[in-house]
Amino acid sequence: MIPDFDHLQPLPKPQPVHLSGRSTSPKAHLGKPATSVMNLDRKSRLAKALKRLVGDAGELRGGASVYPPDLTMFIVAAHSRPGDLIVDPFAGGGTRAIISAHLGRRYLGLDIRADEVARVNARLKSLGLADLASIEHADATTFDWTSAVGPQSASLVMTCPPYWNLEQYRGGPRDLSSLPTYAAFLSATSGAIDHLSSALTLDAFAVWTLGRLAHPLTNELLDLPGHVEQVHRERGYRTHDRQVVTGLSPAPARTRTFLQSRRSLRNHEEVVVMRYLPLPATTQASTDTPRSGAPQRREP
Repeated sequence: MIPDFDHLQPLPKPQPVHLSGRSTSPKAHLGKPATSVMNLDRKSRLAKALKRLVGDAGELRGGASVYPPDLTMFIVAAHSRPGDLIVDPFAGGGTRAIISAHLGRRYLGLDIRADEVARVNARLKSLGLADLASIEHADATTFDWTSAVGPQSASLVMTCPPYWNLEQYRGGPRDLSSLPTYAAFLSATSGAIDHLSSALTLDAFAVWTLGRLAHPLTNELLDLPGHVEQVHRERGYRTHDRQVVTGLSPAPARTRTFLQSRRSLRNHEEVVVMRYLPLPATTQASTDTPRSGAPQRREP
């Protein structure tokens, strides 16, 4: 069902980005230009320095892909302030934990793989960041965030879930990458969002990095970013922004692959930015019945 965008409450302006440190240059603060298409330069001085901080030599990956540390810096700097609490239901190899703490934010992440949790927490301790960030061995679809961090305490969700079974993470039967159907994967992702929302402040940002993928049986292109965005909207979140991130994959475009499948090589991800602004049920516009006359804007 298409939301009735004309009758939603006006989206309030967020707080401006907090510029800290010696430089007041937005680009220097964010690490990247704030454009709708963002190219990550793996060879840049910033990217190399952040990779050394994370320890990107394979010890934290467990064979899986590594989340870009320069993209993490941009998201943290753009959507939180020093001292804020960041939560991450799919923490993975620790890049987001380490960069968040390095930038003075508090961070709590979850991962379903005990060995990965141990590696990341050991790395945080070696960097002297364990007082600010940690990862717990837990299932994001059942975790009680309110008991762990308190109600309405986190101002940013920053995460990158499995793209269903595109990569296998071997986290056991509850691992989202091992679920048998895409419907089961989306249902589990929805459960993770449900458990997380009660721990968020009003107008918290939820920033999810996602990508499209082909269904392994039907070969249909699955719009994972759009589906996760819709799950959020059904739970009181509002769409704030989307960015296309390129430069994540060094693989060159293969013309022969396109000629065989007529499908372009995917070399980008999407950063979907939502804001948690739940409305009382009595003020939410219904899309079940048509409206007549000019749209009437609701007062915030």
